[in-house]
Amino acid sequence: MKGIENVKPEYQEEYERLEAELERFYGIYVEKYTNIDYLEYELDMYNLKDAQRKKKAEAVIDRLKDEHAKNQKDEIFEEDEDAAG
Repeated sequence: MKGIENVKPEYQEEYERLEAELERFYGIYVEKYTNIDYLEYELDMYNLKDAQRKKKAEAVIDRLKDEHAKNQKDEIFEEDEDAAG
């Protein structure tokens, strides 16, 4: 009986080799998945900051347009007052 216990099954070496290869591939998979997750997070943060920057720029442009329109209106009223006065 002891002799049978010490004998490896026919495909044991191939099984162990494939198991080691699977471990290596799994390590690569985990590393790539982690990198992708990190890069997606960074992209989300970049897009958020970009959207905030665009919103600020649009607010500045709107404020400048409003000021310009107000200045034009003031100039028109001043010209009307000068002509009437």
